[in-house]
Amino acid sequence: MKKKILLAVVGLAILPVTAQASLQLKLDFGGSNTYTVADGASGDLVIVTGVDSTSYSFGGWLVDIVTGSNIGGSATSPSLSLTSFNLSFAGPGTGFSATPLKIYLTDTGYASTAHGKFDLGFGGTQLSGATITSKYFYDTANNAFAETYQIGTTETFTSTSYSSNQLDAGPGGVISGPYSLTMETNITNTPNGYFTTQFTSTLAAGSLSAVPVPAAVWLFGTGLMGLLYSGKRKQQLIA
Repeated sequence: MKKKILLAVVGLAILPVTAQASLQLKLDFGGSNTYTVADGASGDLVIVTGVDSTSYSFGGWLVDIVTGSNIGGSATSPSLSLTSFNLSFAGPGTGFSATPLKIYLTDTGYASTAHGKFDLGFGGTQLSGATITSKYFYDTANNAFAETYQIGTTETFTSTSYSSNQLDAGPGGVISGPYSLTMETNITNTPNGYFTTQFTSTLAAGSLSAVPVPAAVWLFGTGLMGLLYSGKRKQQLIA
């Protein structure tokens, strides 16, 4: 196991590390039932700066692993990735109500850009018919998790396999810094019985900016983390 952990850390360490230092994940189960983990803080399962990963359960939801990263980006050329592994819901037949789940990744402190365009990508699989939506936002007040201005359009998926790309999305022109970026994934209308999904959401600077790290590289790193940490750290929220 020690060799596997070292391999995962080394594999991520060879990637260019962003100047951003305020990466945060948030799981919102509705009402006041939220769980937030900052990069490097309590609850973060990965010691690498720029990778924020956690595992959590609440009610009928089990978030086996969810990981956010800003590795490969910088203050002037953003790159964010949000990936879930084996996210599941035990349906009403097990006594749990079908409450929605929202997963957020946010980062702050991005510098002014004259381009104002971003490439967005979303894809995944699910066993049965939930509704999954992806959204992306920026905020020129530089607040974490702020959803002041939407980038691109909201996309909704209900099929067992789904993917989409929006290239050069956003307002164009100057975005005054410092500004924040937030990615949101919603899972609603979960069917009766058991539901399982995996997804990856990405946001990167548009085509006139630096080329982001290829998705295959990111998936290699997060795949290693999924193998290392899957099934561990099941925590219970105290409301």
